[in-house]
Amino acid sequence: AKYVSVFLAGGVAAAAPLLLSFLLACMFLPAMRPEVNSGNLNGIRETSSFPWLYYNLPMVFVALYIVINFVFSGLLACLGVVASVYLGYRFLVLVTPFIVYLFLNSGFGLLGLRDWQPNKFLLSGYDMDVRIPIVVCTLVLLAVSVYGYLSTRRSDIY
Repeated sequence: AKYVSVFLAGGVAAAAPLLLSFLLACMFLPAMRPEVNSGNLNGIRETSSFPWLYYNLPMVFVALYIVINFVFSGLLACLGVVASVYLGYRFLVLVTPFIVYLFLNSGFGLLGLRDWQPNKFLLSGYDMDVRIPIVVCTLVLLAVSVYGYLSTRRSDIY
């Protein structure tokens, strides 16, 4: 129950501002289907992830990226639960997801894997196909957080 609640809280903390921003934009901007020949002011090109979905079903495209951000942020938050067993300081537990996020960005940047950086693939307007990095990074975070949680759950008294 703790793992699920932390996952949901982390996901909502990331997805709620995105959803609110999208709803506010929907209130002021017209609901028109984007066109391919619009001069690419939107950043979505043929090489981007899910271009067909963006040009044919833009609301589903936005919902998909909000769900991707929800899942990735929820998994990062779950790393804080695992860190709470090993770290004695509350501040270090709170910043663990942020440190992991920065480590992923810096590590992949130093290795030259620009498409694998979370600050790139979590943006919907990134101009490269990042479906594989999204799936792999999410599965690795899931495996690490679930393994860490299951291995530390025996020592948890609550």
